[in-house]
Amino acid sequence: MIANCFAVVIFSVVFHVEQAFAQPIIVEDRNYLKVSADVVKLEQDIYHPKFPGKQLDFFTKWEYVYKNGLPESERSFTARKSLWTEKNYFYNDQGKLIKDSCWDPSFTQFNNYTIYEYNKDGLLAKAIQTGSLSGKIGRIDTYSKYKQVGTYQITSTFYGDDQIVKYTSVYEDGLKRMVIHSKGFLPVKYTYDADGRLLTLNNRKFYYKLDTKGNPIASVQIERGMRIYHFMRLTYSDGSITGTLEPDVEFINNWDKQQ
Repeated sequence: MIANCFAVVIFSVVFHVEQAFAQPIIVEDRNYLKVSADVVKLEQDIYHPKFPGKQLDFFTKWEYVYKNGLPESERSFTARKSLWTEKNYFYNDQGKLIKDSCWDPSFTQFNNYTIYEYNKDGLLAKAIQTGSLSGKIGRIDTYSKYKQVGTYQITSTFYGDDQIVKYTSVYEDGLKRMVIHSKGFLPVKYTYDADGRLLTLNNRKFYYKLDTKGNPIASVQIERGMRIYHFMRLTYSDGSITGTLEPDVEFINNWDKQQ
């Protein structure tokens, strides 16, 4: 099976195994990290109160680099600060995503690249993910039912060693609203605030602390009493920095009291 090189971390601490990185959903799939176009770098540490180890002990760090408002690279690090995974994005002269590549030094069988194809109207038509070592296609995303800018559907097909899995993602106004699985599982539903920042993912709720420019520097995900905290440090195009990777004890205590 060919897996996204970030799937292990995402499945464990962020969302669920359903993760895609085709152009319209680079940001929307992680809308708890949504930032303005003048952010050139976002660093994030994750804190799970029930994770084994010392209190306020982080087990991974993420780093996102942007250029001209578009994602350029994503990297994750272990608690010991060694590189875990890396993903890079490549664009044409018109700013359209044409390729991305995933690299995982620990699980080279998961290394892959994705090629993006567009229709005659310049809209994404297909994204094909191929294993770097095996040369086998692991996933195909097909874009259809365009109604207006940001409103469309993506049918994703995963090709495993012993089965084929499909699901459909429904987008409205550029935001993922629902994911429907071909096996009949309950749909995954998303809601957002007025700025397009993720508020709920089924029963999971998201709350934020923003800097003076309205970008998140801390967030908490809550589901069935379990909390996962994210602390962010943002670097802007003018060189200014907001937020910190140190745990915001006041933010944590505030949510602890509410549970």
